[in-house]
Amino acid sequence: MITLVSSDPFPLSESYQLEVDSSDFWHAVWSRPKPTAPPERGFVKDRISYIIKGSTAKRKIAIYSDKTTGNAKAAWDKIKSAAESYAYAEQYPIGEVLQHWPNSSYRLPWQTPANNSNTFVREMARVVGRDADVIGGNHPGALFAQPVPYPGYTPFRRH
Repeated sequence: MITLVSSDPFPLSESYQLEVDSSDFWHAVWSRPKPTAPPERGFVKDRISYIIKGSTAKRKIAIYSDKTTGNAKAAWDKIKSAAESYAYAEQYPIGEVLQHWPNSSYRLPWQTPANNSNTFVREMARVVGRDADVIGGNHPGALFAQPVPYPGYTPFRRH
């Protein structure tokens, strides 16, 4: 999650967050319950990354400030543009057709590349020359967003 909080007389708070949809998109798989049985079709859920405007963050840290580093509004405009065109997630609301698949696959830390919400925050901070990892603690995910190899299928929305 990346947030702008302004110290203007008219406070402004905007945020972008990468979420994961782990219930709406699926792909078909075929298996044989027995070696002599005919193949049966099943379905597997796919985790899809998407960007929302808003935040559920419980912990925040300032990485850019008018007082110490320059024009925060100009920096926020760069982040906003980058978040709204992020090629490693879908934009909310997610349509029937995934625009950034397979790069929008939400990846867990042991999957390579591990593009996830931590990767998104690192990328957005980097847009304004900052390091998101100054918050401390363990934030598993790729340090840089990387293309995801095509897995041989495209998920579909299962109603």
